[in-house]
Amino acid sequence: EGNVENLGKITFKVKLAGVYHDLVLEWSEESKSYEAKQLFKQLESISGIPSKYTSSLLMCIGPHPEPIHYTVVENQEFFDILGPFHTFREYTVCNKLAKEVMRYKNELDSDCFYL
Repeated sequence: EGNVENLGKITFKVKLAGVYHDLVLEWSEESKSYEAKQLFKQLESISGIPSKYTSSLLMCIGPHPEPIHYTVVENQEFFDILGPFHTFREYTVCNKLAKEVMRYKNELDSDCFYL
């Protein structure tokens, strides 16, 4: 579980509606505050659903091992629209997600996830 910021970019596959797509997590010191937006914009282009209508992303590793492993990423843009009475749990999105992706790749030899 090293420092994933040094990796710069991770590409992995997600399956949505029976079709596989590549997602890329890229980060640097300059893009740190845009990491979640970057991820949700890629999902918007794949699904056609505007990212402002997506509250969270649940990613499950596939094919489904026992027990099922998953990780959740929340979308700040969705919670901003709801106003001050709804809170957003702060995550370092790419760091958290990249650690999970790397763990799945290393332990289970898989780079495929379901949305």
